[in-house]
Amino acid sequence: HAAWATEPARATAVKEIATKLDELAQKLVVVMGSTWDPTMLPQVERLALEGARQRLKDSIKGAETEIANRKCAKAFEYLVALKPAWPALKDDASAGLQVVGIFSKLQTLACQDFINLSKAGQTAVAGQIREFATKFDTLREQFEGLPPPAGGLLKDSLDAGEVKATAEKQIAFIVNELRKPVSGEKEMSAFFSKMVQGLEGLVPIWEQIAEKEAD
Repeated sequence: HAAWATEPARATAVKEIATKLDELAQKLVVVMGSTWDPTMLPQVERLALEGARQRLKDSIKGAETEIANRKCAKAFEYLVALKPAWPALKDDASAGLQVVGIFSKLQTLACQDFINLSKAGQTAVAGQIREFATKFDTLREQFEGLPPPAGGLLKDSLDAGEVKATAEKQIAFIVNELRKPVSGEKEMSAFFSKMVQGLEGLVPIWEQIAEKEAD
């Protein structure tokens, strides 16, 4: 395929030139008593579509590789690079399935990393994933024609993941205290105090979980 065909901006410019040349040629051939066939535009459009499909192939392959290496940001860059070519591909069911697959895998990976970081108390890095979620959700909306994400927006998934991580930490605290031997009135009093503290910490978490399940 032509080098310009894989660059959407250049492909658009070439289409505009082809349209103008076809219009001019049609006027000239009328004067000359001839015909202008085949016209340039259909050929240019065919090459541009081939270029868009090649960009899709390269982007999907690159994103899959980065996802396998758990590199969310780098995989995301391939989706950003694909976006300019999407208008030419949006009516292709196969292309849609491939792009939805990448978005879904990337969302799952981001959620997993966010939950693990939240459990480990690495709030600063987890916060970076929240910032990434805003860009991710915005980009997905810009891919016209894709179905809504089955699991909701990444931002919402991270909220649910944070609740889950907090609940698991609280439960782990309670289980750990239950495993400790207790003897004497003073230790028993301290034990009950910790249990109450742990259970009270779970109350707002379960309320959030119940609200999300109701939604």
